This record gives sequence, structure tokens and C-alpha cells, in this order.
Amino acid sequence: MQGSRQRPHDIAEPEITPPDSGARAQRRDRTAVACALVHGMYRERHAGTVRDIHSGGARIKPACDPAIIAGDVILEVGGQSFRAKVAWRRERELGLQFIEPASHTDAQVAALRRALKAMSASIAG
Repeated sequence: MQGSRQRPHDIAEPEITPPDSGARAQRRDRTAVACALVHGMYRERHAGTVRDIHSGGARIKPACDPAIIAGDVILEVGGQSFRAKVAWRRERELGLQFIEPASHTDAQVAALRRALKAMSASIAG
């Protein structure tokens, strides 16, 4: 029965899946704003789009394969930087969980919301 034994390289990494998308505890702002994801030992940088954001995290659509982004990342968007970790992956999206202190992250998200609102007003106006 040696043929049925799995070798370490045959074992796939478990896929991280998003939590149930039922009722949300935090307000999420849907966006389509360019961002950068910086990760890894060599500080690799990948472009992406923020799909929604809240004080606890963000949903990102990276331009690269989401599977190559893992662990701790820095999300750069709208002149703000957020320390985060990958919480889930689904098809072409990532869920990030911010790891900064909540009060610091709340202030950053509020500033980002104001900047996005000003950008939307200038585009419309």
C-alpha cells in the first residue's frame, strides 16, 4: 500500500474561506479604489482594488493571484497604511483583518472615508 501514502508535497494547503456573509456588526463602505499590498520577506508589492472597507478590515481584489499573498501585509490606500493579516481567500478576493489598535484604525478609516467622499465630489462636480 505504499502507492496510497501521501508525500508532504502532495498535500494541498487548506483554503482559507470567508466567514458567513450574514448580518455584519460593522458598517462597510463599498468602494473601487486602487491600493497596494506589501508583503513577504522581500516586501513584494502588488496592485489591487479595495472592494469594501471597515474599521476591522477590508475586502481586496488583488491584480495578482490571491494565493501568493499570505500572512501579514501592509495595505496602502488613499495615503494611509494599514497593518493587516490575511483572514480569508475566495476566488479572486482576499479578506484582510487589521491588526493595528482599534482606535488607531478607526481614525484611519474615518480619514479614508472623508478622502474618498471628497474624491467622489470632485469627480462628480
